Amino acid sequence: MVRSLSWYGLIILVFDAMLFFGVLYLTLFFREPTDISLVTTDFKQHIPSFLVMFFVYELVQFIAGFLSKRIVPTAKRIFDRLVPAHIAAVVIMALIFYLWPIWGISPKTNLVLFAMLLFIAIFIWRVLSLRMLSMNPTPTILIGNEQEMDEMLTTQPLWNINVVERLPKNSSYDTIYKALSDYNTESLLVTVDRYPRIDILYQLIFKNYTISDITALREEMLERVDLDMIDELWFIRNARNQQNRWQAVLKRLFDLVLSVPLSLAFLLVLPFVALAIKLEDGGPVFYQATRVGLGGREFKLFKFRSMSTKTGGQGKDNRGQVTKVGTFLRKTSIDEFPQALSIIRGEQSFVGPRPEIPKLVSKYAKTIPHYNMRHLVRPGLTGWAQ
Repeated sequence: MVRSLSWYGLIILVFDAMLFFGVLYLTLFFREPTDISLVTTDFKQHIPSFLVMFFVYELVQFIAGFLSKRIVPTAKRIFDRLVPAHIAAVVIMALIFYLWPIWGISPKTNLVLFAMLLFIAIFIWRVLSLRMLSMNPTPTILIGNEQEMDEMLTTQPLWNINVVERLPKNSSYDTIYKALSDYNTESLLVTVDRYPRIDILYQLIFKNYTISDITALREEMLERVDLDMIDELWFIRNARNQQNRWQAVLKRLFDLVLSVPLSLAFLLVLPFVALAIKLEDGGPVFYQATRVGLGGREFKLFKFRSMSTKTGGQGKDNRGQVTKVGTFLRKTSIDEFPQALSIIRGEQSFVGPRPEIPKLVSKYAKTIPHYNMRHLVRPGLTGWAQ
């Protein structure tokens, strides 16, 4: 899809340049904070090479669609677009520097610092630039009687769109095309899954019109899923593809990094907790149970035991009752520490649906719609609600 550079794109380009070279100066300042004259000299020396780098960076931004006035309504969508674009640009810049060293400078660690600072600055600027669009929002055609969308736009308006025409779902291609032409706009809002004329949308896509799915926008803006839209097809489209590859890698890295201090805490308290449990009732230190995890596979979950396994005197059965030590372990969540092993092994994540025992999984799968879909992700040490 060809993208034109609008007045909005020119404004973005100018401020990008200011940020780009401002971040460059800041990076050099961090290297020599006590000598401003040296920083200024280095900055002048870097300008020719970084002019080329700026061209590369903005070319990638242009390809990603950031320099055209398109509907990018939320900070989340900007982040999701900016991360791969920024990484791609920085990799290209690094390759140019190290494989074509004609400028007499070698950025090395400075380039890493520059890339980090630039991402923060550009992301904040991209989010703030949405506000600019409210001065001249894009005229948008809304197809369908979407009362819920109208209410959402009233309470949480998109900064860069203005619904100028509402057309019924049974509108013909000619009617929609005429409305777009009359208002001189490329922007269309429609609930794609409920729209009966997908063939019309195909024709509009090939004419370079921007079609935004109302359901997707509502989920992003309100941060909740429309329950009426959830069925097996929704899970096929979303659950498996909800995280792209870099997000999945980051989440796994996040789990591994946090599991290190949790493992150390587990090893630190292990002798004291084991001694306390043994002194109270002499039973086993750990509780283990079979749980259902990713892909419906079973795994062993370990906790510090917090319930009694002994029968009391005079026929009294204390099994299943929380012990005094167990009460403390539960209040402090120390009983969960052994699950660090499951996280390291990839059986669990820090955040995800809590794992259930196989018997309950079989029961819930028969009574709760789409229950087994929870096994598309790793179960969590803590749940989403918590």
